[in-house]
This record gives sequence, structure tokens and C-alpha cells, in this order.
Amino acid sequence: MFGSLLIAEGDADAARQRFERATGAESQFAAQLLRNEFTAARELFRAVRDGAAFAAASRLAVDIARCRQRAGDTDAAAAVLALAADLGHPDSRGTAGLLLGTLRRDTGDLDGALAAWEAVPADAGAPAEQAAFRAGCLRHDRGGPNLDLAERWYRRVADGAGPLASHARYQLRRVLADLGRYEEADEVPLDGDVAAAAWAAADAIAASGAAGCLEFAYADAARGNDPAVAGPAALSLGTVLAGHGAAVAAYRRAVAVGDARIRCAAWNNIGERHADRGDLAAAREAYQRAIDDGPADCAARAAYNLGIRLQDAGLAEQAQLAYALAETFGDPEVTAHARRRAGTESPTERGFRLATEGDRAGAEASLTEAYGSAAVAGFALAAHARQLGAAHVLLAGLDDDGYRGAALVGGELAVAASRDGAHRVARDLLELVADVGGDRTPPAVRIELAGVLCELGENDEARRQYERAAAGADPVTVAVASHNLGLALRDAGDPDGAADAFRRAVEAGEGEASARAGLALADLLADRGDTDGADAVLTRVAATGPAELRDDAAFALIQLHARCGDLDRVAELAERAAAGRQRAAVAGFDTLGQQAAGQGDLAAAAGWFERAAAAGDPEWSPISLAHLGLVREQQGDHATARRLYEQAVASGVDETETRAASRLGQLLYQRGELADAAYAWARVADSAVPDADGARDNVLVAVERLAGAGDHAGAASALHRLAGTRHRTTAVSYAQRLAEETAADRAATVPYLRCVVEYGDVVDAAWAGLDLGDALAATGDTTAATAAYARVGVSRVRKPAGVADYRRWELVSAVDRDAGRALLAEMAWHAGAPVRRPRRRPDRRHAA
Repeated sequence: MFGSLLIAEGDADAARQRFERATGAESQFAAQLLRNEFTAARELFRAVRDGAAFAAASRLAVDIARCRQRAGDTDAAAAVLALAADLGHPDSRGTAGLLLGTLRRDTGDLDGALAAWEAVPADAGAPAEQAAFRAGCLRHDRGGPNLDLAERWYRRVADGAGPLASHARYQLRRVLADLGRYEEADEVPLDGDVAAAAWAAADAIAASGAAGCLEFAYADAARGNDPAVAGPAALSLGTVLAGHGAAVAAYRRAVAVGDARIRCAAWNNIGERHADRGDLAAAREAYQRAIDDGPADCAARAAYNLGIRLQDAGLAEQAQLAYALAETFGDPEVTAHARRRAGTESPTERGFRLATEGDRAGAEASLTEAYGSAAVAGFALAAHARQLGAAHVLLAGLDDDGYRGAALVGGELAVAASRDGAHRVARDLLELVADVGGDRTPPAVRIELAGVLCELGENDEARRQYERAAAGADPVTVAVASHNLGLALRDAGDPDGAADAFRRAVEAGEGEASARAGLALADLLADRGDTDGADAVLTRVAATGPAELRDDAAFALIQLHARCGDLDRVAELAERAAAGRQRAAVAGFDTLGQQAAGQGDLAAAAGWFERAAAAGDPEWSPISLAHLGLVREQQGDHATARRLYEQAVASGVDETETRAASRLGQLLYQRGELADAAYAWARVADSAVPDADGARDNVLVAVERLAGAGDHAGAASALHRLAGTRHRTTAVSYAQRLAEETAADRAATVPYLRCVVEYGDVVDAAWAGLDLGDALAATGDTTAATAAYARVGVSRVRKPAGVADYRRWELVSAVDRDAGRALLAEMAWHAGAPVRRPRRRPDRRHAA
């Protein structure tokens, strides 16, 4: 038992010694394996066939192989796994074979991996499923006669109920198509559309090492319409493509469909590709796009990569600017690397980096330079290495000055650990500093310790630490500790204790913590009904607090008196705020406008709303624009109402945009402007408001009326807009139905087919594209028809792609026979044989 634990911990030598001293065949077998005596071990293993000993020896063999692999001895690991896969207990043979194949895959021996996976017994449970799927992928990648074997492996997995069954069905469709059995392929069910199935299967395919299958899956997924799938799939596709042009095209697809993080990563990767080819100008442009558009951490990485490329090109000054830009995004890891490359590392940063790299002497020298004390540097190194026993001894031996310096260092290391999620490490280090320091402990350390304790749920001790920190003499520290204590007490359900702590913070001074405590105290007093007390506190913060919190206090004052119905006080405060506190002024004037509108005085309401909108607060003024639009609508001035609603919609403030779009849709619908109404409602349909589904239904009502009136371009445009929201499936279904209903009118059906081509899943888009080409050809637009057929031809949906290629060939050949012959050779990949005229497909339509 103890030897097995040592194996699990990776201590092979200690385990071998333990097994050599033990009795029993399985222990001797393990010792032989650990000595790499594989011939003797095989003979002993053949002799061990007792049930319990046989099973134990087989499990030991697998564990020893894992231990050897972790230590980097892949040859020994492979030898042990081969033995276990060949002679092991049935409960372990499957696992051993799976691991042996994985090990061979990782060392580049795909032939060996395939042999190991195909030898896994079919009754080995989960390992058998994984091995069969991986074997299928490798056979599939090799093509030719291997495709039949790939089909066999995929069917074994697809017919089961394991977690890989759905992935095997996706691969089975592909291999059947590659075998030319297209109808069978179409009948294999998938979980979701082709793109979703491909993306779901990608990780399992990657585990097989089948690079071709993985590339195909990423490509299928990247062609999908769901940005959450297509974006990361296109990004992944770019990383596996060897060709520069193809990789950049994949990354550009990721830019087109991905979210901000995907776009930033794609631009960064485009920059890397261009830089690898020596095109620094193109690389710089791509990096700059990543920097401009990406989230902070991703933009930081792009700026850092740009700095490296500039530095490598000998442009030192420009590289320094890029590194400085990378630092501005605040990513700690990138900042550390950028400073090192730029030569601007601080002694502290250099010391801890050298410690991480194992250069203790260099680390001690740098930290001694940073802290001015070798003893403090020693404590810092021990704390950084999380050697708390040694850190305790070093800290206890420092004088008062040394302790104060070391305590601050310990606090900084604890903050870094807490930022990385290592809250227990941070707590242990801070408690060590506090225990050694006693009354000397800096209040900042106790405040940080209390915050970490709150993260760990140790609230009682956290409150005690806040109370001890709040007992100090420094007013800023007292304010911070008292404010944090008040928050902890409030969250613990003690509003009276929280109010006392907040008062102490307010009375301590005029810093940020004191002002925030005042805002929190006012909330508690207002909840108790003490309006005068809340007013007094907020008035103080509005007059003396930091500039960034004064507007918050003025805003809270207006909300306080608005809730109480004291409109005279609201008017007074709003007029006072109009001098420079935009948000507070908007709140006051908007409150007065709503009061006037509720009393039926629309003229007065409009005046107040106009003042609120004119205050110019980017977040709150658009709300007043929408309110003013409603007043103008009630006054019958629909043109002005429309303009105001459109301004509110364009504000980009989510809730305001949605409300205004809803009202705008109603107004336009009533005026008979159905296409514009549908566009406005589509904005609402894509939001998270409760009536989003109702807005979707409104769009569809407008679509029906437009189509009924013969405005098929307007109806299709509305469906295009709806398809760009989370209601894509509904929009595509409606477009398919309307395309069917208008099929006799070729010009009318074209816009609906374009919607399906653009937003339908891969299969539906291919069939719709074929119909679109037919419709365009019938109207005489052969150029557009040829383009539509070409798009279907590259869809890889075999049946419509083959028909589309033939139709495209007919159109091209009618104009230029030589171009037709060249196109014929290009299209041959669809059937893997000379092109034959396919049967016209049966109608494939979908009702809504």
C-alpha cells in the first residue's frame, strides 16, 4: 500500500526500495518494473494469475507507467504499458491500451498509437469507446481503403450510449460522404446542426492526433451561424493550418463572427503570421487592430508581441514604446515580461523572477538592493517560496524597523496570492505577520487579513481584525477599516452595528473610504425613515467628498427626496446640480417631468424632460429623451417623437435603447411604416427584457403584412434583421416558408432564399443556395446565379454541392467552353470520380 502511494507521488526510487523489502508476487513484479527488468517482469506476470494479486499487479503496472511518463522516461512507460495491455487483468487492459496509444501519439508514432487503440478489447468500457473513436479518426485521416475500417470504428461508438456517441455520428456522416454514400450520410442524426456537432467533437478528434479530421471539424464549425461556435472554431482552424494564406483567411473569419476577445486574438495571430514571413508593416497593422479593439489582457499581449517583433527588427525605440503601451493595460504577467524585455524591471521584480528561476544568489542580491536589508530579503524569499516556518523564524529575529519593512513585503505577497485565488496562502502569510508583530502589526496588514478572511467565510475573525485596525490613530486607516467593518456587519444582518461603524468612518476624515461610508450610512438611515439624517450625511459628502463621489451623493439626495415626494426639495437640488453634476440634474428634472406627466400637464413635463436631456449625461439623459418622445407622441407630434426615440435607441444604453425601440416600433407600425417598425422591434427581440418574445412576434406580424402586400424585399429585410438576433432559427423557418409560398414568382422568392443562405445551418443553406441559383438563372441574372452555385459548391454538403457545380458548369460553358473544361476538373472532388449529371433533387422544404 505504501509503495503504491509513493508511486502516486512520483517517488519511484523510494517505491522500488519499499517493494524490494515487501513479500508477495505483485510487490516483486513492481520492483522488477521499477528496475526496468521487463523480461523477468513479463515471466513473473505470466505466473501471477490469482484474482486479487493479478488485479493488483495490473493496476500497479499502469500506475508505474504513469509515474515513468511524468518523469520523462517515455520508453520505460511504453514498455510497462505494452506489458499491461498484453497480459494485464481485464479491468486494466483497456486503460493500459488507451494510455499506450496516447503515449505513442504524443511521441509522434501514429502507427503505434493506431495499433494500440485497435487492440483494446471491445468490452473494456470507457477506454474501449475512446480507443475505438480515436482509431476511427486515424483510419479516416489515412483515406482510401482505411475509410471502411474508419466506418466500422465509428459505428461501434455511435451505436453505444457513451459520451462520444454523438461525436462518432458526426464523423460517421463524414466518412460515409467520403465513401460516396451521400444519402446514408444525410440520414445519420446529429445533436444540433453540423457546425455545432463539429465543434462539440473537435476536442475528442484532437485527442486522436488525426490532424486532417481536426482541420475539417474546425472548418465545419467555422462555417456555422452561431458566433459562439464559429468564432472560436475559426480561431482554432487558423492555428492548425500550415499555409499562410489559409490561416489568415481563417483568422479573418474569426474577426468577422467572433466576440471582442476572439477578434483580438485573431488579429494578434494574424500579426504573428505576417511577422513570421517578415512582413513587419502588415504585422504592425494587425497588432494595432488587436490593441484597439480587444479586452485589456488580450490587447496587452498584442502590444507585447509587437514590441518583441520591433525589437527583433532592430527598432529599439519603437519597441520601448510598445512595451510601455503593454504595461498600461494592467495585466501583471504581461507587464512583468514587458519590463524585463525593455530593461525596466525594478529590483523587486527582478529578485522574485530570479527566485522563481532558481537563481537564489541573484534573487538575494536584487531584493537586498530593493529593501535595503539582507534580513528582509531573506524573509521575502522564504515567504515567496511559501516556506512559512523559515519565514516565521526570520521575521521574529528582526528589529522594529526591519519588522515594519518585512510586514509590508508580506502584505504585498499576500495581495498577489489573493489576486491569484490562493486565499488560504494569503491568510496564512498575513496571520504569520500579525502573530509575530502583535501590537506592532501595521493596520494595513490587518485590513488585508480581514478581507481575505471574508473571502474564506471566516467573518467573525474578520470583524475582529477590522475592529483592531480601526482602533489606530491614522484617520485614513481608521476610515478604511471602519468602512469595511460596516460593510461586513451590514452583510451579517447587523444594521445598527454597521451604522455605528459607518459613522466612525465618516467622522475620521474626508477621504474616499469616509465618503463611501457616508453613502452607505445614508442608505441605512433612509431605510429606517430618518430622511433628515440621510440628507445631512449626503449633503456633507456632496460638499466635501472626493470629486468622483460628489455626484453620487447629489444623485442619492435627489432620489431620497423623490421617494419621499418632496418635489420642492428635488427642484432645488436639481437646479443646484445643473451647474456641473449631470447625472444628479437629469435625475431631478426627469423626476419632475414624470410628476407633471402624471398630472396631465404635458407642456410642463416636456419642459422638464428637455432640461434633463440637455444635461448631457451619457447614461441618464437618453432615458429623458425617451420620456420626452412619449410626451410628444401623446401631443400628436409623431415626427418629433420618432426623432427622439431614434436618438434614445442610438445611445447604446441597453435598457433605454430597448424601451425606446419598443415605443418606436409601436409608433411606426401605427403609421404603416412596417419595415422600420420590424427593425425597431428586432432590437427589442434581441434583448433580455421580459417582452423580448413579444417583440419577436411583432416582427413576424410585420413580415406577414409586408409579404401579403407584395413587399417581399421589405419582408425579407425584416427577417434578415431578426435572423441576426437570438431568434435566428425562427427567422430562417419563416424565410423558408415564404420562399416556398413564392416559389412560382422567381423574383419574389430570391430575397427569402438569400436570408436562408446567409443564416441557415450548413445543410439548409446549401439547398437554399441551389434554389437561389435556379431562381437567379431563371430571371436572367447568370452572374449572380453562378456566384450562388459556387457558394454551394464549397459548402461540402455533397448532394446540393454536386448539383450546383454541374449547373455552374452549364452556365460557364455556355459562354466559354475552355473555362467550362477548367471548371469541370475543379469540381471533380465532389464525387471523387469524373462528374456525371446528377439526378435533380426532390423538393426539400421546411415549414415554419
